[in-house]
Amino acid sequence: MRLAACLLALACALLAARPGLAETAGPYVHGEQRQGDRKLIVCLDEKDALGVARAVNGALQGLREEILAAPDDAARQKVFEEKLYTSVGWQHLMVAIYDDRCSLVEEADHVSRRTVQLGPPELLAIDASHSVVETEMLYGESRAPLTVWVVTTQPVPPVGQ
Repeated sequence: MRLAACLLALACALLAARPGLAETAGPYVHGEQRQGDRKLIVCLDEKDALGVARAVNGALQGLREEILAAPDDAARQKVFEEKLYTSVGWQHLMVAIYDDRCSLVEEADHVSRRTVQLGPPELLAIDASHSVVETEMLYGESRAPLTVWVVTTQPVPPVGQ
């Protein structure tokens, strides 16, 4: 239980306490390097990334109207803390992190290659539509690429592009 609480605190901190305000490099343009992109949800397997995106999007869809109706950031934060972070969908993300199938990466350089799945359009209004992008993370001094899948709320090109 203590580990779960620590993971939850870490996830909240890395995702800036609002799911839609995570990554910092803006919209994706495949083939262009994203330097110093921050607060990434990175999965080692496409299937895991798709599962995480589906689970988190599902949890957010159930809270969409409440989030939209919140009068200010403090009220929205309360919805996230009391309802999103305790949801089955968010816990799916936490388990993937705990099992080392996905990670919360504070900062990385990467080059996206293709959009695998677009997030639900109805979650765009709350900046929380989670899409999945295949990307090459650039590691170490050699900048060796490793293919991973990023779950992102940033705008992405259409699927397959």
